[in-house]
Amino acid sequence: MDELTQRAVNAARAVATRLGLRFTDTVLVNAGINVLVRFSPTNVLCRIATTTGLVRLGGVGFKREVEIARFLAARGLPVIGPSAALDAGPHEHDGLWLSFWDYLPATDEPIDAQAAAKALRSCHEALSDYTGTLVPWGAWEEARQIRTDLVDQGLLASADIDVLAELTAYVDAKIAEYALPLQAIHGDAHYENVMFTAQGLRWFDWEDCFLGPREWDIACMLRQSRVFDLHAHRAPQAMAGYGEEIRHETLDALVLARDLQAVSWGLLHAQQYDDAAERIASRMARMRQHLDRIGQAA
Repeated sequence: MDELTQRAVNAARAVATRLGLRFTDTVLVNAGINVLVRFSPTNVLCRIATTTGLVRLGGVGFKREVEIARFLAARGLPVIGPSAALDAGPHEHDGLWLSFWDYLPATDEPIDAQAAAKALRSCHEALSDYTGTLVPWGAWEEARQIRTDLVDQGLLASADIDVLAELTAYVDAKIAEYALPLQAIHGDAHYENVMFTAQGLRWFDWEDCFLGPREWDIACMLRQSRVFDLHAHRAPQAMAGYGEEIRHETLDALVLARDLQAVSWGLLHAQQYDDAAERIASRMARMRQHLDRIGQAA
């Protein structure tokens, strides 16, 4: 276990103990840009901001996530809610922010894209009434700031900077052209953030929630199929499950925007590894492919 992950586990244990949760062990569930820890034998899961904490200062992402998930759970929507066993937070310990959630283990049932999209739409419909404060195009603007910070820190080659700038300008122009209506959306609606549980299908990880078009979330669901040619059958299923309100002509640009956002986080996360240069080169190769396709279509 690397040092940052160990700090995250220690922080989770310290806060849970302070809040009076009784547990015998902690189980590391995931260690990515956030760390997930389960407290055995309870049904409480802790999310600790690690890489995300470098960008979302003051626990802002976790505050947003707890509020949105609580809003949806209170209305009976298919989400994993904040834990009721203790104060869900977010809390700060040792410079790390964390929050507590219901732990619902996934079943062996594979994700059905049509059912996932239908469930996502039900969340969108409820969120159309959400009146809390969210940033317009928050995830896109956040990714822009990540790229700016990497440039300012001298962590990207000039040729890479040019590619990212051209792609960003292209997406900005498309966003302005489409003038899509904005509302609270998931912001990170890919298939690793939805699962079947014993209680049914559940969406989770609402940390990226922002004011955006519903089409952004659909683009998140389509990205694997369109960018990596994976699970191609999911794309039409997701579109059928969501319905006909989606403006299909917007999806190419928003899939690109989503991929550029994901790559921005990937470039930041890569800095934590010894093979950072190799990881950056792989991601930038894909960005150049996007730019080539745009040029060919012009």
